Amino acid sequence: MIIIKYICLIMILTISFFIGYLISKKYSSRVNELKEIQIALDILENKIKFTYEPLKEIFKEMKRLLKGNIAELFGTVSSNLEENIVESAFSKAIKDVKTNLLDEDLEVIKNLSKTLGKTEKDGQVSQIELAKTFIESQIKKAEKEEEKNSKLYKTLGVTIGLAGVILLIWPKRVRPFWVILRKDGKMDINLLFKIAAIGILVAVLHQVLVRAGREDQAMMTTLAGLVIVLTMVIKEISTLFNTVRGLFNL
Repeated sequence: MIIIKYICLIMILTISFFIGYLISKKYSSRVNELKEIQIALDILENKIKFTYEPLKEIFKEMKRLLKGNIAELFGTVSSNLEENIVESAFSKAIKDVKTNLLDEDLEVIKNLSKTLGKTEKDGQVSQIELAKTFIESQIKKAEKEEEKNSKLYKTLGVTIGLAGVILLIWPKRVRPFWVILRKDGKMDINLLFKIAAIGILVAVLHQVLVRAGREDQAMMTTLAGLVIVLTMVIKEISTLFNTVRGLFNL
């Protein structure tokens, strides 16, 4: 039973870290996919400038040259062109292929698809240049978000896991050794460790929300933690007052 218990605790810690890692990875994945979009736009611009290849073949080659979700996206566009116009092919591919891009990132591709194959070469090249400028600015923003949030969510995952472990196992381990005196003789110190775990969790959540620009929610989280702690200790406070009253015969 003890072995199973420790395995469960290790799993809690591992799962918490893994969830934090997955959330943080979305930021780096978005940066990588935006850079792949940037490469895709360079390829598309050169193909339109210097070759007369049909768009279907261009997108098929882009699937071979690119990586990950973006390669799959353009490969799907190429397949969709058999039955749809360019704009519809892109819209359908964006719905079918899951990426880490935001709606504002995908909107650039959708807007570009409205002109591909419909205007003269110079017009298409101008639209691609415009899309490249926007994607470059999106990459800079995404890199700042990655730098700010990636480590934060990994730390948050570990913190939540450790808080869970403390709440589940620490009280029982310290109960035989650490006590605080009260009227009926002793009080388990597990309450203090529960309060400490809640404090750590609330502090980390507060920082996450503040960094995300949600100060109001950060304040509400702090107040909620305070209410939870007060709910936990109100009985002990009442006991303290009763003890003082009995001590002084009040």
